[in-house]
Amino acid sequence: MKKHRIILAFLAMLLLIAGGCQKEHENGERPDVTGSGIEPMATPTPTPTATATPSPEPGVPVPEAYAGFRITFLSTGKSDCIIIEDNGTVIMNDTADADDYSLIEDYLAEHAIDAIDCLIISHFDKDHIGSASALINNGYVRSVMIPHYSDNSNAWKGLMVSLESSGIPCTDVQDTLTIDIPDGKIMVNPTETAYFEDVNNYSLITTVFIGDKRILLPGDAMKKRIQEFTGSEDYLTEYDIIKSPHHGDYNKKLGDLIKRSSARYLVITNDPKDDRAEADLVRTAQRCGAELLYTREGNIVFEFENGDLVLR
Repeated sequence: MKKHRIILAFLAMLLLIAGGCQKEHENGERPDVTGSGIEPMATPTPTPTATATPSPEPGVPVPEAYAGFRITFLSTGKSDCIIIEDNGTVIMNDTADADDYSLIEDYLAEHAIDAIDCLIISHFDKDHIGSASALINNGYVRSVMIPHYSDNSNAWKGLMVSLESSGIPCTDVQDTLTIDIPDGKIMVNPTETAYFEDVNNYSLITTVFIGDKRILLPGDAMKKRIQEFTGSEDYLTEYDIIKSPHHGDYNKKLGDLIKRSSARYLVITNDPKDDRAEADLVRTAQRCGAELLYTREGNIVFEFENGDLVLR
């Protein structure tokens, strides 16, 4: 009987969280996650990350936090985890799958990162939020931004529990927000549409500004979301690097965006066993002179040097 009471209490807790955080897509309205117990925060100004001070083995150099700007597209297969470092400030865009946690933690340790100033969740698919709960539960994350909709997956429910129990600031993004970083800024654009059948279209679209360079991280935005974004004030036409949404899928609106962007690089997050880059996407990139980079071949790293983004 005691075991049954414990199980019922746990289920009641989940229902309470889901009840506050989740509403179904009724009457064409976007679900509202306000009043969820997750406190919204003002536009964040990240606190510089403290340098980790591990006790190394003899002869093993101590890693140092990167002094400068670096963006890394982690090689996690058909999933997204993008880490932005700028003179001690760390922003993470998505957290790949749950079984990618060790890869993410290894990267953080290798690069002396002991805190993520802001975790931006583009949308709630498991290949984007899989390791979010573990990062939060293990104390890495200082603040979170999430899109303005709810889900019913176990990954989403786990994320809501982690956010609730951690008490860290969480912003349900409904208007464009800007994060200041030491050498630039990061702009987070939410959808203005109340209802999409495809949840990928709720993706937060993030633009990274460093010097006069621009990096576009559109989550898994599909045709309708890209069309909305390119019609907004946040769309800036030209981008130096574009992370291709949805692991290499193609649609005409994405093709138009690439053609207008003058992008030098198009990054595709994919798995060695599942090369999903569609032929039209490859042809469009080649015709526009954009170099295709695949995370199936390893981490993709850019650093900002002498006013330019340099591929490492």
